[in-house]
Amino acid sequence: MFNTTYVKKVIRNFFRNFHLLGKFDLQENYFDRLHEIDQLRSAIICLYYKENPDEAKQYVDELEYLKNKRLFDMFPYCQVNTLETDCVTAKIDKRNNLPYVLHEGKKLFFPSYWSLKEVSEKYRYYIERENLVGGKFASKAPHQYQSDQFKIESGDVLLDIGCAEGLIALDSIDDVKKVYLYEADPLWQPALRATFAPYKDKVVIINKWVGDRDDQTSVTLNSSVQEGADEHYFVKMDIEGAEELVVRGNSDFFRGKKIKAACCTYHKYEHYENLNNIFENWGYSISSSDGYMLCFMDGVFQWPYFRKGIIRANNIVEQIKK
Repeated sequence: MFNTTYVKKVIRNFFRNFHLLGKFDLQENYFDRLHEIDQLRSAIICLYYKENPDEAKQYVDELEYLKNKRLFDMFPYCQVNTLETDCVTAKIDKRNNLPYVLHEGKKLFFPSYWSLKEVSEKYRYYIERENLVGGKFASKAPHQYQSDQFKIESGDVLLDIGCAEGLIALDSIDDVKKVYLYEADPLWQPALRATFAPYKDKVVIINKWVGDRDDQTSVTLNSSVQEGADEHYFVKMDIEGAEELVVRGNSDFFRGKKIKAACCTYHKYEHYENLNNIFENWGYSISSSDGYMLCFMDGVFQWPYFRKGIIRANNIVEQIKK
């Protein structure tokens, strides 16, 4: 008999001790075991919903994908479109020795130690699997920040919190009034400066964490954003599970400005519900990205397994009425 309780305990302990793997030389057989763990997780999810068919009705597409692929995937949806091969050609810019790809004719730079293959594959993954900027590359896009009804508008002030390479900001740079790029990881700084050099009159790069206080390593939104309450703000946030902390810690900003906020909620088990309650209490209207994600970065592998990827919150009256 398949003991799901025992298997769940094994997987939970595996993830709690994943950091210990860094002390060992990982040979091919270790990666085989990791693949087996992924297959096992997929099997557990499918088994649970097979035993609970009423709940399974909510996840028909996702479960069909896992069943057919027999593989665990953060984005459990079939890819329905691809980029043309010649659209993703990474090159080295000789002026700064940084690799880049062209996104809508604009150079998007990456860290210097990344190979051209890594750059091409990462960009293709952003577009085709994550659907970060739209384009209908999959049947559902749970990590897509914008929709036809909820998007960055001309003249907005964009706050890209946890911007990494800055793809979202670059994609909308011609339309927005100003961009604040928050990225604490120093490895992205040379690439960000290179990408946004042509637009430095409207871009502010802040190499700090966004938090609930101002100090040497963190900054609040009220202290870093110079524009006033009359502006329309679009806040995109992907900060590895710190989204709720930032929203709570900057409540004056979120309650005192006209804002559309798109925040990742898949990093932590309870984040969608928590952020939903916070924003609703502040008078925001709420929606979400379509579909679900499978992500257990917080080590919580349990029902309902599928998580909403993005919460979209809107307190701009003009937008709500449309």
